[in-house]
Amino acid sequence: MATRRDLVVGLAIAPTIPFLARSAFAEEAEATPTDKLETSQLVYITPIKSNGEESR
Repeated sequence: MATRRDLVVGLAIAPTIPFLARSAFAEEAEATPTDKLETSQLVYITPIKSNGEESR
């Protein structure tokens, strides 16, 4: 059962979660799109018509 202290501590810590999540993914954010294309295991390439529309 959660106590009042658990609730207060949880509410005090909750605003820091987005900052912790951003710092965890900061290394990935530094990679350029070209780096990601070279290291990605999956690359989706869409065929484009000469007028810029996606071909089906």
